[in-house]
Amino acid sequence: MFSFLKKKINNLLNNINNNKNKEKNINSFIKEIKNILIESDVDYDVTNSFIKKIKKKFFDKNNLSIKKTLKEELIKLMGSTKSKLHIKKNSINIILILGMQGSGKTTFSAKLSLYLKNKKKNPLLLSLDIKRPAGLEQLKILSKKINIPFFDFKKEEKINCVFNNAIKEAIEKKYNVIIIDTYNNFCNDLFVKEEFKPILKKIKNENILFTIDSMIGQDSINIIKSFNDILPFFSGLVLTKIDSDTRGGVALSICSILKKPIKFISFGEDLNSIDIFYPERMVNRILGMGDVDSLYENIQKNFNKKEKEYTKKKILNNNFTFQDFLFFIQKIKEMGGLNILLNMLPIQGIDTDMTEKQLKKIESIIFSMTPYERKYPKSIIYEINRKIRISKGSGTSIKDVDLLCNNYLKFKKIFKNINMFKNISNFF
Repeated sequence: MFSFLKKKINNLLNNINNNKNKEKNINSFIKEIKNILIESDVDYDVTNSFIKKIKKKFFDKNNLSIKKTLKEELIKLMGSTKSKLHIKKNSINIILILGMQGSGKTTFSAKLSLYLKNKKKNPLLLSLDIKRPAGLEQLKILSKKINIPFFDFKKEEKINCVFNNAIKEAIEKKYNVIIIDTYNNFCNDLFVKEEFKPILKKIKNENILFTIDSMIGQDSINIIKSFNDILPFFSGLVLTKIDSDTRGGVALSICSILKKPIKFISFGEDLNSIDIFYPERMVNRILGMGDVDSLYENIQKNFNKKEKEYTKKKILNNNFTFQDFLFFIQKIKEMGGLNILLNMLPIQGIDTDMTEKQLKKIESIIFSMTPYERKYPKSIIYEINRKIRISKGSGTSIKDVDLLCNNYLKFKKIFKNINMFKNISNFF
C-alpha cells in the first residue's frame, strides 16, 4: 500500500543527506515532501496542516534531525498510539461492522472472529446483510472454513428478532463476542428505522467499526464524510486491502479528518491476515526502517517449531534451493504476501513484481521441475532447453520461467540482507 510513498520519501531523504547545506536541505525537503504527500492522495488540507507543523519545528528549534522530525509528525498524523477493541469479561460483547459495499466487511468479519478466537475468546458470527443474500452465504462458508459458529435464521424474520435470538443463543452456548456483518446502507437504517432501535440500545459505541477500502484512495475520504451524521457513533476504522497497489494517502488522511483511530488493518486472502494498527510501526515501514515487532509476531503465528529451525538454518547459511523457495513462497502467502514481508524488514532497494497470480505460476513451474533441478537452481538459470521443457510442462511461458529465476535471485539477496541482522535470525 505504501510502496509509492516509501520509495518517494526515501529517495528524498537520501538526496537531502547528500547535501551539506542545512538551510537549503530544510527548504528543499519542505517543498518536496508537500508534493509527495499530494501525489500520494493525502487530503490537501491535511497536507497543508502537516507542512505547517514540521516547518514550525524546523525553524523554532536548532539541529533537528529531518528524518526524526518527519517520523514524529507522521506518527501523530496516523493516530499516535494503537487503539484496541473493548472486550469485557463476563458479558456478551457486540461488534458491529459497517461500511460501503465492496469494502471487505464480510471477509473482515470472518478474519476478526478468527483473530479473537486465537485470543481465547468465543465468538459467534451473525450476518444482517439481508439485502445481499450472497453476502450471508459468503459469511456462512467462511465460518465453516475457520470453524467459527454462525447464527442462521429464516429470511422472513425481522432484523430485531434475529438480533435478539442471536443474543439468546450466545447466552445459552456461552459465546462472549457477537460479530455482526451488515449491508451497505445499514448504518443509515440503524438510526432511522423503528425496528432497529432495540439493536442500537444494546450496541456500545466503543465496538462499532467502519471498514474502508484502501484501493479507492481519496474517494474513501469523501465517502466517509457523507456519513457525517453517524460519525460520533462509531469507535474506529478498519483499513482493508492494504496489500493493494495504492498510494497510501487514505491512511495518512483519515485519522486527522475524522478524529477516529484506525483499529485494524486487513491484507491478503488468508483469513489470518489481520493486524492491530500500530501507527509507529506503519511509519517505520514507510521510512524504510522496517517493522521487526510485526515480523516477530507473524513468524510466531505462522511457523511451527520445525519450520522455525529449518528457516533459521537457511538464513544463516544463505543457501537454499527451488524446493526451499517453494516452501517460503507458501509461508509468505500465509503472512499476507511478499510486499507485506519486505516492508517489515529494515532493508531497502529490493523491489519485487510477485503478485498473487504470479505466486501461483511459481508453484506450477517448480512442480514441473525434476528433483535435480529443484535442488540445483543454476542448472535452470543458465539452460534455455530446460526452461523450454519446464514452461511447456507447467503451461507457462519461457518469460514466466525467467521471472521465477529473477525472483529467486532477489529472494536470495533478501536472505543475505536478513543475515546481517542477527536479531532477526534469532526470531526463528
